[in-house]
Amino acid sequence: MPIFPIVKKHVDQLDRMGLLAIGAPPDEYDLESRRISEHITRQSTPDEIAQIMTDVFAKAFGETENQETYQTAAKRIYEDLHR
Repeated sequence: MPIFPIVKKHVDQLDRMGLLAIGAPPDEYDLESRRISEHITRQSTPDEIAQIMTDVFAKAFGETENQETYQTAAKRIYEDLHR
């Protein structure tokens, strides 16, 4: 399975900025999901995935991000990549 759909699923579930919850279109985080997908591989660890997510969201939204925010989503992405 391609990486993007897995990443998109978990990024959308995380809804980091709360945009989907207030009615944003379903493709709201697609750019961020694509950027994350381009930087991870099936060999990436959950910590590496969380750091990539942190970097992508910090750049996209211009806010200081904490890697802890992304740990659960990163673990779920890792698990789905290995099913």
